[in-house]
Amino acid sequence: MKEIRFKNTVMLLLALAFMGGAASKAVAQELSPEEAYRLASYMVAQDEDDEDERREYDTLRWRHNLRITFGTPSAIQTYFLDGIMDNADAVSRPHKIPTASDKLADYRYYTTPTIMVTPISVEYNYYVKKWLTVGGRATFTSLYNEVRNIATDEKLYSNGSYALGLILNVRFEYMRREYVQLYSAVGLGLAARFEYNRGIMTPMYDFTYFGIVVGKGFYGFAEIGAGLSGCARAGIGFRF
Repeated sequence: MKEIRFKNTVMLLLALAFMGGAASKAVAQELSPEEAYRLASYMVAQDEDDEDERREYDTLRWRHNLRITFGTPSAIQTYFLDGIMDNADAVSRPHKIPTASDKLADYRYYTTPTIMVTPISVEYNYYVKKWLTVGGRATFTSLYNEVRNIATDEKLYSNGSYALGLILNVRFEYMRREYVQLYSAVGLGLAARFEYNRGIMTPMYDFTYFGIVVGKGFYGFAEIGAGLSGCARAGIGFRF
């Protein structure tokens, strides 16, 4: 009898919820402490189940993830663009002793400050599990400067160094909420550098030590990591 009365009371309260708080309060006063406790527990549990189902649905419906990332220069990026080729040249040919004409050229020409294009990355990931994605990232970055005549400031030629990296990565989300996720990632791949008619290719890594996503389908994110993509990164993404 108590169970039947409890169920009837629940249905009555749900109906009276649309009539206003005063009516609901009047019915609640007729309940015993045991029935009131059971009713409150039932409603709280139902709300939690609905919330869990909604979060589960939001997670499962996302299978694909597209991102655009802008990064700040990292040590490996600077070394790769400006150091590896120079080191390869030093090994491949003996040291050249400067001639008189070389020394004269140092007084006639100067090199402008080097401009580094911030790393720009495009990335795709696939949700293998709720907390795990696999995918790939393509990154582009470059260095540029000019050699000019000291007397006339005439541009004689320019120096350009361009790098492209292709990285396969795995991302782990270790904290997942409806609007916020925290994650880390590891990636390995190849990077190529091109300068004039020369090129070099080498293995390359890309680590994300800490990352945070804010949003749902369309979101923004920020990362701290290392690799060709930069050490501090931020961007936008879209999950579908």
